[in-house]
Amino acid sequence: MRILVILNGVSRKKKLFYRKIFPLLKQHGDFEVWETKYAGHAETLAAEGVALGYGTILSAGGDGTMHQVVNGIMTKSDHTPVVGLIPLGSGNDLARSLGINPDPEQILTMVRERRTTEIDVGLITSQDKNGKRITRYFINECSMGMGPEVVRRVNKGARLLGARLMYLKSIIATFLFMKVEYLRVTAGALQWSGKSRVTAIANGRAFGHGIYIAPNSSMMDGQLNVFIAADPPLLRFLMLLQILKKPAEARDKVLTYAQATCVEIGSDKPLPLEADGELAGFSPVRCEVSVRKLSVLR
Repeated sequence: MRILVILNGVSRKKKLFYRKIFPLLKQHGDFEVWETKYAGHAETLAAEGVALGYGTILSAGGDGTMHQVVNGIMTKSDHTPVVGLIPLGSGNDLARSLGINPDPEQILTMVRERRTTEIDVGLITSQDKNGKRITRYFINECSMGMGPEVVRRVNKGARLLGARLMYLKSIIATFLFMKVEYLRVTAGALQWSGKSRVTAIANGRAFGHGIYIAPNSSMMDGQLNVFIAADPPLLRFLMLLQILKKPAEARDKVLTYAQATCVEIGSDKPLPLEADGELAGFSPVRCEVSVRKLSVLR
């Protein structure tokens, strides 16, 4: 059986992949590696892989690469391959939810034993910058507020800082310089409105390099998890940030948690949305659990 690996061509861990992971894999199967060459290329490559009949597609990169791969295969209705993750990104929050790390032996075991789990996928309906309706799938999370700006800063940040420091610096800078916007959120019985620093809809457990916005999330329960952080002052925000690094729900009146199969977010003007670390349009936003499941290696 042929297995396709779609590798983020600009990953800082690309050398690690070729030096330690790929040599092990190719000893135990028919693997082919396609490297991405430009932004969004992984989505095109995944769609091509589906068309060519690959039964398994591995995403070697971060959450953004996996986001593109999922969107590339979910647009094909005739054949949906098994998907696997080789976490080579900076955040690797999806890997936390799936219990996967970049250890070469674990990756080899995962692929060789081919144990799969059917997981939920989120479907986003939003609009592009011209107001045209668009749809995207997400696998880990999507968010409004600070999320899109933190993603932008991380992607443009100094790579020498290391992932943890790079995320922390980007989060604090975003808090200090970004205007807090008024949002309206509907999620099942929840009707929430107010100024929000972060509004996230999670299928996985964490985002932003280990910030647990949905620590009790299951990716197999047919539910989306809602996390809303209102507008705390800076010192309180920094304290909450440390609390949210632990995999348990934080108890604070500026935080709201909920579950629903469908979530709608409105705003007074179009605001950006990120999904799995990729820009996914602008509000208004509707997120729902997709009726199509995804088979993932674990």
